[in-house]
Amino acid sequence: MLRVLLDTSFLLPAFGVDAGEEVLNCLELVAARRERIRAYYSPYSLLEAVMVLLREARRGRLGLEEA
Repeated sequence: MLRVLLDTSFLLPAFGVDAGEEVLNCLELVAARRERIRAYYSPYSLLEAVMVLLREARRGRLGLEEA
């Protein structure tokens, strides 16, 4: 089984933040091969994602109710 550590960029779409088409394509690839790929993420990536959510909410790009 292939193990993959996901960067914060790959977690952001789960929170409604646009991370770009390339990230979405990679996530689709991982999902399509989930029998052979095990994806992991760091708790630090979650913390960074929260910081991105707060920044996007402050800039008005993301409503707090969405975050």
